[in-house]
Amino acid sequence: CGGGGGDCGGGDGCDGDGGGGQVFSRLQTLSLEDNELSSWEDVAPISTLPWLQTLNLNGNAISALPRLEGFSSLRCLMLRGNRFAEWKDIDALGALPSLQEARLADLPLLGSLSHAVSRRLLIARLGALTVLNGSEVRAR
Repeated sequence: CGGGGGDCGGGDGCDGDGGGGQVFSRLQTLSLEDNELSSWEDVAPISTLPWLQTLNLNGNAISALPRLEGFSSLRCLMLRGNRFAEWKDIDALGALPSLQEARLADLPLLGSLSHAVSRRLLIARLGALTVLNGSEVRAR
């Protein structure tokens, strides 16, 4: 989640191919941090980017995750500091087939829970994660 490899800059295929509206078709890393996004609908148009592996949405105002579709290659999703208040929104992340790493801190949903309890609950709900909030998920 922290690496910058694969993002645009250097002629690596991020400039579109001239057909079918595939602008940024080879984009691997995208940061939309602190962009005042308030709805998942603002993000949905990029769900078909075939190479997108890392998406940073930290510090936005997204409060709900509908049924997630697309994002077939997304391995890392950062959602720290958004406005999720219901567990169904966390559960929706389970629909992302390649998700291995997530940043899910500073959420209203977790506000009354200790760090240890919130970590256990998040791992239980998102069993495929290998890294949560920068720390490796270890089997017990």
